[in-house]
Amino acid sequence: MPPMISSQSPIARSRPTIFFKAPQMAPQQYEIIFRSKLPRIYIPSHLSLHAYCFEKLPDVAFKPCLINGTTGEVYTYEQVELTARRVASGLNKLGMQRREELIKYKGFHVAPAELEAMLISHPDITDAAVVAMKDEATGEVPVAFVVRSEKSQISEDEIKQYILKQEVYYKRIKRVFFVETIPKASSGKILRKELRAKVATGKFHVEDQLEREGCVAMYTTSVNFAVVN
Repeated sequence: MPPMISSQSPIARSRPTIFFKAPQMAPQQYEIIFRSKLPRIYIPSHLSLHAYCFEKLPDVAFKPCLINGTTGEVYTYEQVELTARRVASGLNKLGMQRREELIKYKGFHVAPAELEAMLISHPDITDAAVVAMKDEATGEVPVAFVVRSEKSQISEDEIKQYILKQEVYYKRIKRVFFVETIPKASSGKILRKELRAKVATGKFHVEDQLEREGCVAMYTTSVNFAVVN
C-alpha cells in the first residue's frame, strides 16, 4: 500500500463529480513524485486524486500516473484518460437520450418527468409514464400510460382535467391508456422506447373493458386493439 498523500487536489476544489473506476497498479510499479513538479492534469472524478506519480516500466522512461490520496490506489494516466473519455462519451449519449425524451409541441418542450410526477401525486394513480405521440398539427403531443390504484375508477377525462387545471395548454395530456404495469428496467428506469413503439403501432395491454369518450375499443386479450367510432 503506497503512503497517503495529504496535499489538496485542484480537482476536488473546482471540478464536478463523475463516477468511474480505473484499473489499479501494483505498488512496485510506481514511484511517487512531488505533485508541483508536474503540470496540472484536471480529470473530474470521485477518486480524490491528491498527487501524481510515475509508472516504472522496464527499459522505458517513466510515465505519469495518478494516486488516490484516500485509498492509495494508483492509476496510469492513460487508464484514467481513457476511462474519462468513455465516461464523457457516455454522458453525451445520456444527454442525447434525455433530449429525445422531450416532447416537442409546436416548438414548446414538454418534460415527461414533470407530468409523471403530477400524475403519481394523484391518490387514484399508482404509477404513470408519459411519452410523445406523433401529431400532424402540432408535431407531438403527450400521452400517458397510467396504473390506477386498487379499486380506483378514475377515468381518462378526469385525468386530463386534473393535468389541465395545473399546467399550461401545451402540457395537457392528449390520451390516457390504462395498463397494469409500466415497463421498467431493473434500475427502475422507464422503458420509454418500448412505450413509444406501442403508441406508434397501436399495440397495448388493455383491461377487459375500456371506454373512451363515446368510443368502443375492439381488441384481443393479448396486445392488439383498434378504436372504432
